[in-house]
Amino acid sequence: MRLRTSGAKLEPSRVRVAVSARVFVASAMTLAACAGPAPSGDPLPDLPPVSVTAGPRFEVLCHYACGDGADEALEAADLAWTLVSELVPLPDSLERPFAVRLYRAEAFRTVARMLARDGLKEGAAFASPQRRTAYIDLVPPVTEAALRRAGLPGPTLRLVTHEAAHLALYAGAGGPPRAPDWVSEGIAQHVERIASAELGLFPGSTDPQAAAQAWRAYSLLRTSRLPSLAAILAEGANVAHTRGDYAVRALVFAFLREERPTLWERL
Repeated sequence: MRLRTSGAKLEPSRVRVAVSARVFVASAMTLAACAGPAPSGDPLPDLPPVSVTAGPRFEVLCHYACGDGADEALEAADLAWTLVSELVPLPDSLERPFAVRLYRAEAFRTVARMLARDGLKEGAAFASPQRRTAYIDLVPPVTEAALRRAGLPGPTLRLVTHEAAHLALYAGAGGPPRAPDWVSEGIAQHVERIASAELGLFPGSTDPQAAAQAWRAYSLLRTSRLPSLAAILAEGANVAHTRGDYAVRALVFAFLREERPTLWERL
């Protein structure tokens, strides 16, 4: 599927203007100091983790009996870091690992409400660069018996790869400023797709999430609501998005990397 440019063909000179966002990208990939101490990554100290598995880049804290789920989540997060490192420079070491906290049901909803004041977007998972933490819901909400028998569900591990990619990008930037959403969300969804395949999270040769994204983008195109490439490249960070918007940003990232690699390298 081809992305609509700006009604007419997007000329190279106009691409250069539209890609003034590359200044933003470059600044986001340079080291910047965070002002003041980071807030605690644990918004629910009265709900301690049941298990903790730590590595040099991530520690996974499971706030329910998840069997071997903490080990599985750490493997998924580490794979996300490796995939991000193939796209942007990442530090060789961290002063302390990022946290990946696994909650379920009402505990996750409580965390989401508490952290809404940080401006974090609601969903089944989100990452807070300031708290150096990703928060993941159990999706689908299986029983503890099922967790002991089969481990974490594939959709949960997929969320881990996505949010771990966001934390890795934060490490690459050394702190604020953030990259434009088409970069951060595009990379996170690219990593999510590749990691899901490598971890065997979906059967067969077709990724259902990628198929759903393509359909959402096509629906926007069919109803004349697909934004121009120039508009997407010019957007900033932390923009409110629908699921269709996320799909378009993933496709923009794939389009630039696969069909306009020279332009991508310049970014």
